[in-house]
Amino acid sequence: MSHPPLEQRIEALRRRG
Repeated sequence: MSHPPLEQRIEALRRRG
């Protein structure tokens, strides 16, 4: 598991709007 959590990445982008 070297790739970061997709959920966290998506959440950050969603929060940025």
